[in-house]
Amino acid sequence: MPTAPIGLHKRLRNYMVKIHKTMDKNSEKLRVGILTAPLAAAGIPPLSNLIDVICPNAGDIYLITGKMGYNRFKNDKRVRICEFRERWSTEPRGHLGQRIFRYGKMQMQAARLLAKVGKRVDVWVFFIGADCLPLAGLAAKALGRILLIALSGSACDISAATSSFPRVIAILQKANLRFSDQIILYTDLVEEWNLEPYSKKVAIADRHFLNFDKFSFKNDLQERAPLVGYIGRLSAEKGVLNFVEALPKTLKKRPDLTVLIIGEGELEDEIRMLLDRDPLRSKVTFKAWVPHTEISSYLAKLKLLVLPSHTEGLPNVVLEAMACGTPVLATPVGAVPHIIKDKETGFLIRDNSPEGIAEDIVAILSYPRLRETARDARTLVERDFRYERAVDSWRHVLSVWKDK
Repeated sequence: MPTAPIGLHKRLRNYMVKIHKTMDKNSEKLRVGILTAPLAAAGIPPLSNLIDVICPNAGDIYLITGKMGYNRFKNDKRVRICEFRERWSTEPRGHLGQRIFRYGKMQMQAARLLAKVGKRVDVWVFFIGADCLPLAGLAAKALGRILLIALSGSACDISAATSSFPRVIAILQKANLRFSDQIILYTDLVEEWNLEPYSKKVAIADRHFLNFDKFSFKNDLQERAPLVGYIGRLSAEKGVLNFVEALPKTLKKRPDLTVLIIGEGELEDEIRMLLDRDPLRSKVTFKAWVPHTEISSYLAKLKLLVLPSHTEGLPNVVLEAMACGTPVLATPVGAVPHIIKDKETGFLIRDNSPEGIAEDIVAILSYPRLRETARDARTLVERDFRYERAVDSWRHVLSVWKDK
């Protein structure tokens, strides 16, 4: 087979980049595009954080997103937004043929939207769900643009729990990772997420930061009522059903406990049904949705936050709880064990079964250094999750591509 087309592609790409830079020679900062899949409520805080840390490092910012993401940012003057109208998700709803058809439509729409604004963008950042949209990645490369994929979680693990065709999702993500110029992680998760083939492309840049005026150590732990909670998506990969099934066993040993669950997702109806049984009916408060601006007030009341996820990246709520002086019990997956050191800055779940979760909750509530653990966790996040640090990490990433 002739090799000329490959060389031609590279020359064409370099030529287009040079033309693009010449047209934008008066701008000192790269113009950045951000693409996500249509977002639910849980995707709003991480996307907001990403925009916040990229803004000081970028010229114009173009955002392609949908659903709640579009509604949240359509009036944000920092971004020029384009609506992603396709409402398909990887959640197992409808029959397989319908989901495959809708997923194909989402791929086509993503590529079309990117092509629409692509000539006005220097660097594309693919975020939540966009890592599995290789047609969009191919469109970015065809336009001669830099493609950065910022992974927020393991798509393979999430799709295995929520999708009826996880192998297809894994193949699509691998295709996009091959197209990418760089893969952005917020900590070293190369082995955890099976990214060894792409290790030379990996860079570390954190988008996590906290507003420490908002998430503050308000109520001393000893003064709080025995309230245990879960805050997050109500989906299979989060292990929330195991938490709910652990509650009768927990309450049998600690009848003084009350429970708070905040979240929405495809398991909401099933969870409501489980909670409408004795002894949970009188012990559990369930809230389907709470504005993110109010989360800190709930965290400040909890004695313990439980996140029994089967797969994770680094949930914002873990850091927010630590900032509020609320101990966290979480599964050691993703970046969680990089932040939570067992019995030092939080607690790691030994056994993710309902029985194991119940045992851990009871033991932790009687742990003699619980108050000190909460304070050490607050010290850690104050040191490592400041806005300036996140901005600097993204400034470094973007500066690498400024003259290329």
